[in-house]
Amino acid sequence: MLRHKLFLFSTLALFIGSVAGVTPHAVAATLSLSSGDSATIGQTIQIPLLVSTEGSEVLNAVSAEVRFPPQALTLQSISKVGSVMSFWAEDPSFSNSNGTASLQGVVPNPGWSGQSGTVVTFVFKVKASGTATISFSSASILANDGLGSNILSKTYAKTLSLGDSAPEATSPGAVRGAPLAPVITSSTHPNPSTRYKNGSPLFSWKVPTDIIAARLLYDRSPVSSPSILYSPAVARKQLTDVSDGTYYFHAQFENASGWGAVSHIRFQIDTTAPKPFSIAVVHQSDTNSPQATISFRTSDATSGVDHYTVTIGDADPVIVLPSEIAKGPYALSVEESGQQTVVVKAYDRAGNTATDSITLDIVAIESPTITTYSQQLRVGDPFSLSGTTYPGASVLVTIKDSSGDIETESTVADGSGSFSLAWTKHLDAGAYSFTAVTRNAAGATSLPTESHIFVVAGTPLAQWGSTVFGYLLFAFAVVAAVVLVVGASYILWYRLSHLRRRLKQLTVRSGRGAQHDFELIMDDLHSLAVLLHKAKQRRQLTQEEDVILEKLKLHLRKLEDDILTRLEQIDDEAGG
Repeated sequence: MLRHKLFLFSTLALFIGSVAGVTPHAVAATLSLSSGDSATIGQTIQIPLLVSTEGSEVLNAVSAEVRFPPQALTLQSISKVGSVMSFWAEDPSFSNSNGTASLQGVVPNPGWSGQSGTVVTFVFKVKASGTATISFSSASILANDGLGSNILSKTYAKTLSLGDSAPEATSPGAVRGAPLAPVITSSTHPNPSTRYKNGSPLFSWKVPTDIIAARLLYDRSPVSSPSILYSPAVARKQLTDVSDGTYYFHAQFENASGWGAVSHIRFQIDTTAPKPFSIAVVHQSDTNSPQATISFRTSDATSGVDHYTVTIGDADPVIVLPSEIAKGPYALSVEESGQQTVVVKAYDRAGNTATDSITLDIVAIESPTITTYSQQLRVGDPFSLSGTTYPGASVLVTIKDSSGDIETESTVADGSGSFSLAWTKHLDAGAYSFTAVTRNAAGATSLPTESHIFVVAGTPLAQWGSTVFGYLLFAFAVVAAVVLVVGASYILWYRLSHLRRRLKQLTVRSGRGAQHDFELIMDDLHSLAVLLHKAKQRRQLTQEEDVILEKLKLHLRKLEDDILTRLEQIDDEAGG
């Protein structure tokens, strides 16, 4: 059954980590059981299972079978609070009759790496005196490499010294019906094995509904009984201004049956930076040996120096381990010459830092000499160059196209200093420029050479095709322009002709309408003249009536002549 579970677990871990790149690695990961070294009968203790990786190792899964002496310890629970595992192939389980516990946790891609990461926390209660060893019967740590490689290098068991009775400060044993020990967690100091530079730790726990009071305490003893009463019970406690060192936080609940078991959790504080230090120049950069070397070292009294970072100018920081410094002076890998500021920062295990800096003059080695290079190429022809530099030195060639895109390739000079390079990447038609720099075996780098220009032309067929295509495109553009002009002219002529016809029609209709209106007016005027003429035959017209009659006759003759003339003109225009 166990083999079947492990097979399923390995398959699941491989599936979740299958997107990781397959890279070679060393076996460098550990599992350890961490806590205090002693406890007493009736005490509840927490034993974290911690995982650590070294270097660039990244894990994908952790599995373990843990054994403990059931005659001395009772495993009350396995807590996943604060675990670096984010998925469980099977929830952690245990058997007090067999004295075993098992777990199978997975971290999906990109996996996890680091020091002292909590996998689970075992909560034991001491039931007998003597010595109790908690150890691993089997374990594995699978790498996030898509292969499920086991990178576990070592496991660390935990041996406890169990006392016969609790010390004077220990709370009395729990009675029947009394509450279980609180499960304490810390958001500020989650890992008992890690030192933190925060001097104000925060602890919290869940308070069951039947709890009426709580007692709390923190000190340097792992087995103290809490004595500070809180009624009603509180669910969190923030400590402030705690000095550097290792401490234990203790908590206990009370219900109607009495005081229950005590929980103890260790926390470590380190707010002090590593000791100040100075950078010493062991070798100054010069023309014979451009690579400078420096030395530096410091110590940290509380948690120890974890690593250094070395930053040169604007380059990215480089991590340097204390073991590297112990081997001798540190050689600077400088990418640029001239005055460079070197900053060294020391980190202790709590993250506190100490810093020093120095300014160095870095002498550049001579740039390579370019003797020949391809100046005129066609697409598909290889670009090549040759030159001289230091024997065995690396030469990095950088090509830039007209749009500013950059490609690089490198070669190595032979024993006489000669080098050549045939460019392997495809070059499209266009103008290019290139420079070259030299880096010797010691890591010293030259300044770039002056920029050289070369041209890549298209093939003859491609050029002929391009020319023909250009002529065809020009001819098409000319034809399209002619068609456009002719079409636009025809449309304009058609619209003007149509408008002219419309105007003539409107003119004729307007003229005919005006003729009809004038004819009506003339009829009316003529009727008035007839009435006045008839009245004159019956009686003597007044002087005013005579004047009106004569004017009517005169206007009628003029209007008739004028209308006839205008209608003849309209007819002439309409006919034209």
